[in-house]
Amino acid sequence: MRRFKLKFPSEKTLKKYRYREALLISLIAFFVWLPSVQVSFIQSPMLREADFRFTLRNLLGIEFLPNPNVVAVEIDEHAVSQVGRWPWDRRIIGDLLGNMSEASSVAMDILFSEPSNEESDAYLANKMVEANNVILGYILLNDNTTSTVSSDQISALLGCAYSNINLESETTNITLITNSQLSLSRFLNSAMTCGYFTILLDSDGIYRRYATALVYEEYLLAPLAIQSVRYGQNQLEHITLDEHGIKRFELGNISLNDANSMLVNFYNKEDVQKVSAYDIYTGAISPSFFKDKYVVMGVTDLGSYDIRPTPVSKIYPGLYVHYSMLSNLLDNTILVTKPYFTNLTIAFAIFLAYLASFVRKTGRRVVMYFVVILGVAFITNLLFFTNLYLIYAFYAYVGVIAFALLKEFLNILITEIKSSNLRKTFETYVSTEVVSDILKNPSKLKLGGVSKEISVLFLDIRGFTSISERSTPEGLVSVINHIFNRFTHEIVNNEGLLDKYIGDAIMALYNAPLDIENHGDKAVTSALNIMAALDELNREFEANGTPHIGIGIGINTDECIIGNIGSDFRFVYTAMGDGVNLAARLESITKFYQSNILISDNTYNKLANPSAFHIRMLDKIVVKGRTEPTSIYEVLAHRNADNATNTNNNYDELIRLYQQALNLYMNRDFVGASKIFIHLYRTHNDYPSGIFISRCKYFLQGDMPPDNWDGSYVMTSK
Repeated sequence: MRRFKLKFPSEKTLKKYRYREALLISLIAFFVWLPSVQVSFIQSPMLREADFRFTLRNLLGIEFLPNPNVVAVEIDEHAVSQVGRWPWDRRIIGDLLGNMSEASSVAMDILFSEPSNEESDAYLANKMVEANNVILGYILLNDNTTSTVSSDQISALLGCAYSNINLESETTNITLITNSQLSLSRFLNSAMTCGYFTILLDSDGIYRRYATALVYEEYLLAPLAIQSVRYGQNQLEHITLDEHGIKRFELGNISLNDANSMLVNFYNKEDVQKVSAYDIYTGAISPSFFKDKYVVMGVTDLGSYDIRPTPVSKIYPGLYVHYSMLSNLLDNTILVTKPYFTNLTIAFAIFLAYLASFVRKTGRRVVMYFVVILGVAFITNLLFFTNLYLIYAFYAYVGVIAFALLKEFLNILITEIKSSNLRKTFETYVSTEVVSDILKNPSKLKLGGVSKEISVLFLDIRGFTSISERSTPEGLVSVINHIFNRFTHEIVNNEGLLDKYIGDAIMALYNAPLDIENHGDKAVTSALNIMAALDELNREFEANGTPHIGIGIGINTDECIIGNIGSDFRFVYTAMGDGVNLAARLESITKFYQSNILISDNTYNKLANPSAFHIRMLDKIVVKGRTEPTSIYEVLAHRNADNATNTNNNYDELIRLYQQALNLYMNRDFVGASKIFIHLYRTHNDYPSGIFISRCKYFLQGDMPPDNWDGSYVMTSK
């Protein structure tokens, strides 16, 4: 028999094909692409690493304070305890607005969507008109919430929309909103303008971004913070839209490119300049305090306010998000991020790791990899602290680690090549799975075995003599190798372990050496898939003029001894025991019943999903060499395998009638059983039915079984 050797690439070959450069290019391409994948579990670590910059900024004591002219007016616990539970009478809100009339703008993170009493509503509307600085909030959302919005409310939004827009494309990628919750039209018309207080949520459930614009009812609408700057400074925006969205956004000294959203540069909660609404209401804070200031007003009472998890706190009032964004806009301290910033960082980091890989000593090489990671961390954090550049460096770190691990793996592979001959020799005696298991657990390399429930499959080729008579030795080996190759693939694909080839037979184990679930089902599936492969092989043989072959398969599930069996210098991994012998007997008696696949009652009873197959109880027998009867089952096909309803119905009818006849037979009603068996033999050409016809005839001729007969048939041959 000709021997084939499996050759690993040599160290010279690996160097010839410049594996380091290939690794460099592949990893750069992969990790540059990865940040664009919009999946939470992929993006989450990248975003969380960037969030850590805020924590690090605090730990290093780097001062980042909000604009002193921005004030958060809170309807807080103190105010609620003094005035009463929220919502308050709208006359109180009107008085608060009257006391803040000198402010440049008062952005209200509050919704007045339902009328209260006419007197209070009229009072609040009049105070809005008198103050002439109120920016009324509303909600834009895409969900299944049903809310009634009047045409007057929609019309009022026109005065809140952006107006100076330059279109460079017929379509644009601004987020389209389908639903809203608006304040009453009397309040919308009384306020100076309005702005949405919807905040964008990232895929990992953290609020980081502030939408520059959203589209609703064909209006391009602005958020609270931008409206505060637009109207507080009486500035006209300049917006350029292209197919990707906002190509350019300009407002006063603010100039942003590719700005569908802005990254909020959050402040610590303790640094927010805040006052209690109660102190304004009582006059403890003078109205002059608010002169030329930008106010954001909302509820922060613990029982009422919306909590937003952000990079600086898991419990961050939504009011503070608008506060932070407004201060960012006034100070021009919005975080800057561009995809190419991150991509260049990833490429640069992996390239540095590539250079570090040329250091010869392993210890120094590992140190250099860590130096690269620390260098990238230092630069990206420095740019964040000094220039407000937010660079997502996480995948740069992972890229360096991936390059280092893969490079070191290749180093190990090159070393392994030098000693691979021993491994390859070992693998000629035992399966690859066993070799891998032994390498993980060297203590398993001993002659002793263990008792374990496994499913054993025996397969024997029928008609092989005809092929051997017509073939040369070389041709015969080629044919048997072709057959075994197809059958072995079906075994391995269902997690079976090829135990051995025995001439023109195969022995396979399931649930050894490693545990697998539903090993009986997988053994049966393997058998059916082998039958399908046999059909294809016979079509090939027919085309080549080679005789057809058949197979018989026996499967048994039982406790067997498995382990390394043999001498101290030569052994094989295999199974032994009565359960193995029964599987071999079942394979042998497939010829007696002219069946393809027989399984024991042990296997049938332990199938996790027997309804997936067409199976019938075939007989109750005592195999040669045993004294106890065994019920045997014939596996006919996968259920619905060919999606042919009539085929499945034929199997169902055959199984149902055969079971009826078998029950009658076991109960000694040989006349009734014989009638059904004759019907099955004629209509289905069912060979096992023919066997039972002969048995019934034998008994009816006067040789009735004894009274203690259990219905079993004693096999007289293997």
